[in-house]
Amino acid sequence: MNILFMGTPECSVPSLASLYDLPHKLVEVITQPDKEKGRKRILTPSPVKEFALEHGLSCKTPLSIRKDLAFIKQVSEVLKPDLVIVVAFGQILPRNFLEIPPLGCINLHFSLLPEYRGASPVARALIDGKTQTGVSTMYMNEGIDEGDIIFQEIVSVDISDNRFTLENRLATIGANLLLKTITAIESNSVPRIPQDSAKATFCPKITTEMGKINWNQTCISIHNLVRGLNPDPMAFSFFRNQRIRILETSPMMDTSEKINGKAVPGEYISIYKGNPQGIKVQTGDGVLLIQSLQPDGKKPMNAMDFANGYRIQPGERFEQGL
Repeated sequence: MNILFMGTPECSVPSLASLYDLPHKLVEVITQPDKEKGRKRILTPSPVKEFALEHGLSCKTPLSIRKDLAFIKQVSEVLKPDLVIVVAFGQILPRNFLEIPPLGCINLHFSLLPEYRGASPVARALIDGKTQTGVSTMYMNEGIDEGDIIFQEIVSVDISDNRFTLENRLATIGANLLLKTITAIESNSVPRIPQDSAKATFCPKITTEMGKINWNQTCISIHNLVRGLNPDPMAFSFFRNQRIRILETSPMMDTSEKINGKAVPGEYISIYKGNPQGIKVQTGDGVLLIQSLQPDGKKPMNAMDFANGYRIQPGERFEQGL
């Protein structure tokens, strides 16, 4: 079987690695163009491209498949894939591309479809405080994650998970589900389960502005926002007019400070030397423990070191900013 793989970020790599070990032929790897990264704006290949180059796989980086008719013709007439596998590629594929492989285009999506169709299923599951999510393989159509479901697997979400840890776990489980899907396709026993669109939810691309913390919200809501946006783009607040990225938190749910009238939302209360250590900040319904953070222009640091270095006084506040 000739397989064409399409993917871009780190979470796509386990699937590509699994396909690489199969006896099938990987006719091409397609990924997004190199992007500038870091303060020096160094042009950097995607993790999928790095894997492809390291393993001697042919790799192409079309800017827009929808507009690149010459590329679509090359796939159809030269590469001639029997099956296309898509894992977090990052472009919407047009009908004239989806119709090329006789066995179809298969997508691995990091949610239990039809829940969380769209670009940010892992972040949104964490922000919404889900205790379980999962992975789905599906046949692709022109809609956004609307195709028939093949297989799904449920995955538990821990209160300490952030997007990095959960996405890595889903990527590994998803790669195995993808192998199960290919085996079913080979044996002509693959199921097709239509999605119930009435139960669908949609999650658009995460933006930096979504990370602005509103300290009037509940303790658990802020904690979920922090972990859902870690490692990118990060939740943030302002302290002494300086932007502070909040990296790691724990909900303490201790309401005594607010009940006694000693603190308002966003107010720094004290250093906490328990386990884990950090600084206590009042929220709308309790206390959030900030364990690590990152002031603009500086490296990530322990929140206790931040409090000591900045000589924070009780009563000072983290602000939502403009």
